[in-house]
Amino acid sequence: MRRAAIAMLALLCLPAQAGEYDALFQKHGAANGVDWRLLKATCEIESHLNPRAEHPGGLSAGLCQIHCSPSHAGACSNRFNISGWPPASREQLYEPDYNVSLAAQILDWNIRTYGLQRGVAVYNQWSARRTSKGKPFPNQFYVDRVLRRYRELQGLRHD
Repeated sequence: MRRAAIAMLALLCLPAQAGEYDALFQKHGAANGVDWRLLKATCEIESHLNPRAEHPGGLSAGLCQIHCSPSHAGACSNRFNISGWPPASREQLYEPDYNVSLAAQILDWNIRTYGLQRGVAVYNQWSARRTSKGKPFPNQFYVDRVLRRYRELQGLRHD
């Protein structure tokens, strides 16, 4: 019985199969004006499409690694001006549909506010919004990986 429970838990923690969440990326991308392939690329880099992923520091959770500063009540105390925020509990961030919905709204706002490259950088690191024009972002490696994967998903060359 214990082995079965451990095996089931291990399966829940595995990254998704290719295409498993495409319908969610398409739905929430379309609803928020974000190319679903950019949304997918971002979440692939963030969590390897693992809905149970957690940032080592414990502040980001789920498929798209939504930042959650813990509150005393067990929810999230940080602010996002997006629909559905804050979650009722941190556990809600592990629900793929909810997590992708939040990510699409955040990416949409970031891109409208900062443009594509800086918007992607800010998704991963809020301080990237202050990077001087023409300078690399502090998380430039991340931005390059997301945009490279986005081009691959579009069927474009990735060099």
